[in-house]
Amino acid sequence: MTHLYFRTALVALIAGMAAGCASTPAYPTVEGAAPGTGPQLARPAYPVQAPDEEPAPAPQARPSTPVASGVLPPVRSAGPVETAPLPPPPMRAPQYAPPPPPPPEPITKVVILAPGKVVDVDGRPRTFTVKSGQGLDAVAREMGSSRAELAKINDLAEPYRLKPGQVLKGPASRAKAYVVASGDNLYAIARRFNVTVAALADENSMEIEAPIHPNQQLRLPAGYKDDGPTRKTITVMPEAQPPAPVPAPTPVRAPEPAPQPAPRAEQAAPVRAQPVPAKPVPAPPKPTPTPVPTPISPKPLPPAPELVPDDRAPVLSDDQIAALGRGKFQWPVEGQMLSSYGPKGGGQRNDGLNIAATAGTPVRAASAGKVVYSGGDVPGFGVTVLIQHDDGWVTVYGHLARADVRMQQQVTEGQQIGQVGSSGGVSQPQLHFEIRYSPSPKFKAKAIDPALVLPRR
Repeated sequence: MTHLYFRTALVALIAGMAAGCASTPAYPTVEGAAPGTGPQLARPAYPVQAPDEEPAPAPQARPSTPVASGVLPPVRSAGPVETAPLPPPPMRAPQYAPPPPPPPEPITKVVILAPGKVVDVDGRPRTFTVKSGQGLDAVAREMGSSRAELAKINDLAEPYRLKPGQVLKGPASRAKAYVVASGDNLYAIARRFNVTVAALADENSMEIEAPIHPNQQLRLPAGYKDDGPTRKTITVMPEAQPPAPVPAPTPVRAPEPAPQPAPRAEQAAPVRAQPVPAKPVPAPPKPTPTPVPTPISPKPLPPAPELVPDDRAPVLSDDQIAALGRGKFQWPVEGQMLSSYGPKGGGQRNDGLNIAATAGTPVRAASAGKVVYSGGDVPGFGVTVLIQHDDGWVTVYGHLARADVRMQQQVTEGQQIGQVGSSGGVSQPQLHFEIRYSPSPKFKAKAIDPALVLPRR
C-alpha cells in the first residue's frame, strides 16, 4: 500500500508542473486582445511563414552600384578553377655504407737465421814470451818459423837483441770465419756455431752490442761446432689496405608531370580602379668624387727563414730532457735489464735498453701515438714497431715475436702492440726499447737515455 501513495503523489506533482508551464506563455502576449479568445502571442519581428502559405519567391539580384563612400563593388567569380595533382617527390638513390673490411689476418713467415757461409781466413797471430838467455833463433824454432820472418813481423833490427819477458808475434795461423748475411747478429751466429756471444765478440775484438754489416767476416773461436742455418717461424701483422672508394649515388630524376590545360578565364565585370596619387621621385644623388690613393713605396720582403742543418740542432742537457719527458712514458715490459743505454767500449754503444722477459709477454705502448712502422725486416732487430708521439718523441720496440698493430694505426698508452720474442737472432727472449726526441721537425730524432723519462722502479 505504501508504494500506491508514492505513486499517487508523484502523478499529482507531475500534473502540477505541467499546469504551471501551460499558464506561463513562452512569448510575450498582445495587450487588448478580445476577451475569451485566450492569450495572444506577439508576432516576432522577423518574417515567418505560416503552415499553409506558399514560400515567397527569392528576390531578384540587383546590379550593384558603387556607393558614394568609394568602396569598390564586389567582383563576380571567374568560374570554377581546375585543379591538378601535385607531382610526386623526387626519388633518391638509397644511401648505404659499405661494410668495414675484415681485420687483416696475421701472416706466418719462416725466417732462416745465420744463413751465411764459412770461409778460410788468417787467424790471430801466435805470441811467444822470451825467456832468459833465448835469442831470436831459439824463439823461431819454438814457433816453427824463421829468424827473418819473426824479424819482419816484429820490426826487429840486427843484432836482434831480445829481453826476457819480451812478447814476440809469430806468423798468423789459419782459421775459419763466418760471412755475415743480411739480418744477422751476434746472437744468431753464436747459436749456429755453439759458442757464447762473449767468445765470438772477444775473438773479433768487438763489443757484444756492436752492429755488424753484410759481407763482414767474423773469425770463429776455437772449439766451435757448426750446426748449419736454423729456421724459425714468426707471425707478423700485414699492413691494412685502404678501403676502396665508394662511388657516388646516381641521382634519379622524378618524372615530370604532364602539362595541364590552362584554365579558361571568364570575362570579369569591369572594375573601376581608384586613382593612386603619384609619389614624388627623389632627385638622383650627386656623384661622390673617388679619392685618389696615395702611392706607397713597396717594402722589401723579409728574408726566408734558414733551415738549420741537423748538425746545428740544439743540444739539450739531461735535466732539460727529463723535464720535457716527465710523465709522458711508461715501461713497455717488466723484466731484468740485460744492457743499459750508452757506450759499450771499442767505439760501440747501445741506443736503448735490452730487457729480458718470457717469450710471449705482452709489449705495451709506452705512450699514445701513431704507428709509423710495423714489420720484420729490420737487420739486427727482427720484428720491430715504431710509434710517433706528440712533441717530437718516437719510441722503438725490437726483437718482437710478432707485431699486433699495423702502420698508420692510432694506439693508446698501455695498448698491446706485440709480444716479447727473440727475432733478429738474439739468444734469449728480450725487448730492445729506445726513446728518441727531436726539438723540431727540421731535425732528426736522436736517441736519449730512456731512464731520464721513464718512471723509477
